Amino acid sequence: MKRLMPLSFLLFVAGCSVSQPDLTGRWSRQAEEPAMELSGTEIIEILPDSTFKVTNRMLFAHNDSDLNSFLNVKVSVYGTWDRTNQGDLLMLYNPQTVSVDADSTSFTLNMKKADKEIPAEIAAETYADLITRIKGYYTQGYGSISANGGMLLQAPQVIDSTLYARIGSEIVTWSRP
Repeated sequence: MKRLMPLSFLLFVAGCSVSQPDLTGRWSRQAEEPAMELSGTEIIEILPDSTFKVTNRMLFAHNDSDLNSFLNVKVSVYGTWDRTNQGDLLMLYNPQTVSVDADSTSFTLNMKKADKEIPAEIAAETYADLITRIKGYYTQGYGSISANGGMLLQAPQVIDSTLYARIGSEIVTWSRP
């Protein structure tokens, strides 16, 4: 019994001395969604009230043998976060909060053959369809993540203004903007 008391005490003290890093603040990283031909920057704002906001500032860039198209979009979603007993960060997205803010002035849709012009009504329909598809893509993605228990950032650490975490078998990093 004498040996168990000091060992228990050491385990208790060791458990208390490990502090969890403060992950609150703004973090950014490069992101891409090849299935939607989107690339840009993901910004995560982790707030002290256990909520977060993810903002993806993306460029849609399509280019094939017949046409090219570009559009700047900002996709946002909100959610809540919590710490697990192991110190991991569990992020639950609210897919109903997905919003797409498109910069209509950045939208281009061009035929590669100089002798053909795209009618304005076709361009307008393409623009509206693209925004609907982008919103659906992100809503479905965030909904799927939440339906499967959320996004788990395992063993998060902050070193030199960089947030490191494991998601599954990958190490992902975000920097302070």
